[in-house]
Amino acid sequence: MPKALRDRAVFSTSAVTRAGFPPPALPEVSFVGRSNVGKSSLLNRLVGQRGLAHVSKTPGRTRMINFFEIGGSYRLVDLPGYGYARVPEALRAGWEDLVLSYLTARDSLVLNLLLVDCRRDPLENDLRVLELLILSERPVAVVATKADKLKSGEAASRLRLLSQAFGAGGRFPVVACSSVANTKRPRTPGREGVGQIQRLIAERVNAWR
Repeated sequence: MPKALRDRAVFSTSAVTRAGFPPPALPEVSFVGRSNVGKSSLLNRLVGQRGLAHVSKTPGRTRMINFFEIGGSYRLVDLPGYGYARVPEALRAGWEDLVLSYLTARDSLVLNLLLVDCRRDPLENDLRVLELLILSERPVAVVATKADKLKSGEAASRLRLLSQAFGAGGRFPVVACSSVANTKRPRTPGREGVGQIQRLIAERVNAWR
């Protein structure tokens, strides 16, 4: 991803209804995943701006779809997390309806990044969301976050397991990634995943144009 674009990432808008979505004039990349899986942290890491997307330690805090514009060329879209039981049922259902309408009907959506915790086995709702993303007929990549919390051998083993669970016979990539830029540990597991994801985004954005 060109440095010039990373330097010009700005918050665009938040939406609680479809009417609040910005006009679909730019290609968009969505960040989908369970609550507290690291969507906001990864978004910040990709654009090189630590505080662009708000990072909360409390699961279920992101209750809107947040749009961030990158260099006036495309948007990164932070979706509310799923699967957090302490959120009231009626409120959770409303979030899910909003997210579903975005994922299935947004014309400018060019790539879905499904984030899963590298340390955890897939849950049923992860696999269900993956099926939804496949049915939406948009490109998908699975991002295994928090790889830095594992040793290199453990991270490689977990990535193989997740690739078997999510890889769908090689139909889309499964990438291990760390949102932590640790200069003291240049071989931190998942560090190279940031560059892979940036390239995936660039490919889909350029194809949309």
